[in-house]
Amino acid sequence: MSDSPLPILKQAEIVRQELLVGESRSATIAVEAASEDELTVGLVELLEEELEHRHEAIRAVMSLLERSMEHAPAVTGHLMASLYPLASESYLHETCDAIDIWLQSQAPRDLASAFRRKASKATGYMRGKYLEWAGTIEERC
Repeated sequence: MSDSPLPILKQAEIVRQELLVGESRSATIAVEAASEDELTVGLVELLEEELEHRHEAIRAVMSLLERSMEHAPAVTGHLMASLYPLASESYLHETCDAIDIWLQSQAPRDLASAFRRKASKATGYMRGKYLEWAGTIEERC
């Protein structure tokens, strides 16, 4: 048996199926391995193959994550943060607003430190977003 990681689209399909039934084991592993950005891109690409439009795929990923908030808030927060730049690049402002609202009002406290770590490695507007989210979470908690 090989120790090589699963191809990202296969991993994305596994995560998608788990999130649909209220599980998050594979997504948690991806977040712990700091590969949530790749996983989120994989989810978008997977759904883009089915839906044929990137805008619809991004919206479908957001919908999936919204359904996952209750049972996996930390994992959902990481994946939403990774979805933000994809939604922004596609001018999906309603999705960006929804991510902002959720992260600022519902994200668990442990995401604040994770976002501060991500901000230290990020550049451009995402550095500012991570710091904004971290500050809001810290103030709220």
